[in-house]
Amino acid sequence: DSTEYNIDFWEYDPTIDFWKPLDDFISLGRHGFIGFAIDGKIYLGLGQNLTIDDDDGLLEDFYVFDPKNESTPWMRCDENFVKRFSWSASVAIDGTGYMFWGSNSKDSPEFSNEIWQFAP
Repeated sequence: DSTEYNIDFWEYDPTIDFWKPLDDFISLGRHGFIGFAIDGKIYLGLGQNLTIDDDDGLLEDFYVFDPKNESTPWMRCDENFVKRFSWSASVAIDGTGYMFWGSNSKDSPEFSNEIWQFAP
């Protein structure tokens, strides 16, 4: 069902073929989000949730997961993107995260040619 969104978060250990549950994501579940890792932290955000009262369900929030911070591993980043995107590509290179080719419309098959960078 396209309106069911999970917020569970898992870590895989390939040496023992085991999935370990981690703290759940602290925001709305979503699809079409971006994610990348920098310095042992996971950055995740944007995407789309069609259950919210918004005409397109696009999200602009962004979060960091720090597995070394046991008391509050998830924190919202101060960064909000100027535009809301879903179905973007993302990558981290030399301590900077990049997001590109996102769609900023629920119904538009066209993707942006913009590139955004995030440097924590």
